[in-house]
Amino acid sequence: ISSSLALRMGGSLQLEPSDEGAAFCLRLPRRRSSKSGDDEELRSAEYNSQDMVLLVDDETDVLEVLTKLLQPMSVTTAGSVAEARTAWSDDFDIIISDIVMPGETGLDLRQWIAQEHPDSLSRLVLMTGSAVGIEAEFDALDPSQLVLQKPVRGADLGQLIQKLKERGSDSRVSG
Repeated sequence: ISSSLALRMGGSLQLEPSDEGAAFCLRLPRRRSSKSGDDEELRSAEYNSQDMVLLVDDETDVLEVLTKLLQPMSVTTAGSVAEARTAWSDDFDIIISDIVMPGETGLDLRQWIAQEHPDSLSRLVLMTGSAVGIEAEFDALDPSQLVLQKPVRGADLGQLIQKLKERGSDSRVSG
């Protein structure tokens, strides 16, 4: 997974000899601006400080990075589906959940939202770098389900928020 992500970003991941065990060298190109402008410009135009986001991922580093990318939105983080249920509010404008997590998955969270808070389902975005172990369930998702691929870029978030806005008032993302 790590090697494929590095390749997708224009870099490489190589095993290098080491007397102390395995050593890997990750090489990534310097950050380049996108053709339509910098990621910062793309996303800041899309975000509203009054929008509320629930961000669910078991990796604290991912939560920290995405929280920064989502500024100035109000972000509530949860490290598991159980924490997401505890933090739940029908006021969330966007719910972004990793799919593959220990214990309950993002697909379990999607099912819970569909049953308990169906009006919020249109605001759910599933996020994944891989759906290993749950490929069949992932493939069976409704085609309208928004999916965000890791690694996440600011421009990807801007496009995602635009898609949510285009869904209309049901998505409740302010403009």
